[in-house]
Amino acid sequence: MAVGSSGAGAKSVFALDITDVSGSGSVTKNNVLWEFTHPALGYHMGQPAVVALPNQKFGVVISSGYHEKSPKKGYVWILDIQDGTVLKEFELNTQANLGGVLAADLTGDLQVDRLYVAGTDGQIWRMDTTSDSVSKWGIPSSLKSQALVKVVDRTGEAQAITAPLALSVNERGQPMLLVGTGSFYRTGDNEIPENPQVETLYGLFDSGQPIDGRRSLLQQTIVAQELRDGNLLRAVSANPLSSQMGWYL
Repeated sequence: MAVGSSGAGAKSVFALDITDVSGSGSVTKNNVLWEFTHPALGYHMGQPAVVALPNQKFGVVISSGYHEKSPKKGYVWILDIQDGTVLKEFELNTQANLGGVLAADLTGDLQVDRLYVAGTDGQIWRMDTTSDSVSKWGIPSSLKSQALVKVVDRTGEAQAITAPLALSVNERGQPMLLVGTGSFYRTGDNEIPENPQVETLYGLFDSGQPIDGRRSLLQQTIVAQELRDGNLLRAVSANPLSSQMGWYL
């Protein structure tokens, strides 16, 4: 199976059966398994996540994507990979455009345990899917239905997140989100204004407690840079962390 989206061309996500296309070497309408549309679905610019679920099904995870106007709410859907029906809908208290969903298996059992999605308002949302009961999937109670992270610049203004999220593990054994801010999806985003917002790289520890701004983060800095063989090389500080919830650069 291949699952994709129409990108900026249309507001839909689809699945194709590509088990055997050896005859003509092409995909026809007979290979289309399903197409998902929804009134709240915008342009899905990220990559759908195909995951094994704890309820013994396979799912496709998508967000509500990007809209011409601010949406009333943000959504993440888990679709049944067999027919595209909604297995679970997560409603998020945000009017931001949302990127692709990062699916994480933290226990090594090859089933998805956690979902992350970020928006153009600088918020990152976490949804847990560890139970075999779909009704128990959702934002952990420690976050009280709010976002896990809100990133802001040094003036306190929210920083948009449109690049894909990445996940690692820190020395404490906690999941660590790697995030780069910036907006690059609208007409004009490739034109640098006279006074551009300063963007940031983050390494954020997910302990289940909210991170609001930079107060609980340690600053790292670029300490040197040099041009060698046409490549700009940078050296970055390694200020040691103590009780901080991560770092920013």
